[in-house]
Amino acid sequence: MNNFKVWLKTSTKLSDKSISNYVYAMNVNNSDLAERNMVLLSLIEIKELDELKDLMKQYFSIKEIKQKDKKGKGMYSAAFKKYISFYRSKTRLQNMKNLKTEKEGIIILRDLVEGFMVPTKEQKMFLYDLCNIDYKKYFNSIDGIIIHTNDFDSVKIKKDFLFVEVKTTNSKTVKKLPYNVFFGFTKNEEDLFKKIENYRLCIVHVGMKEYKLLTFNEYESLIQTKRIQYQVNFKSK
Repeated sequence: MNNFKVWLKTSTKLSDKSISNYVYAMNVNNSDLAERNMVLLSLIEIKELDELKDLMKQYFSIKEIKQKDKKGKGMYSAAFKKYISFYRSKTRLQNMKNLKTEKEGIIILRDLVEGFMVPTKEQKMFLYDLCNIDYKKYFNSIDGIIIHTNDFDSVKIKKDFLFVEVKTTNSKTVKKLPYNVFFGFTKNEEDLFKKIENYRLCIVHVGMKEYKLLTFNEYESLIQTKRIQYQVNFKSK
């Protein structure tokens, strides 16, 4: 919560005491969410603002948490709201940087890959249900799909489509896909990739306007290094 504390100091007019209270409350919220398996390790892993908002709604709907928040005069829910404001501010700049490249990657796939589309929420939920995938856990683990039918409404079985997770690059050191590509991959994305047969990792070079679809076995065979980062939160005394 260090960055959260810095943001409170530089972007709000709160007193030092209020800042300390908010940071303490969010550390408590964070630890409790992990203990309840509502997040894997910490809030840091949350990638989408809507996901964070939904998590807050679910968390404070728990009777025990409601009572604790009431006893604390709303401190825990107020701190969570401040954290959401911090998250919104933090992600705005990064989203602006990433959006152009990511959008170009999607455009390239739409031009080059027959049947590629970005599904709506309802379409994605239908496909997840078809493949027995936990939507709540993995909703953000794909970017698009490739359908092998004439239209989406004709999709009936798993073999009718592919899930696609898109990773874009514009690196000049990449001469031939997928070699020498560096990208981020969440645990959820890799877990889903490993267990779902019709899931493909798609590397798109926006400069060369080329792409490469990979199966999990191909992905594993290409890995040179892979690092897993743990977020550690020590318990209170």
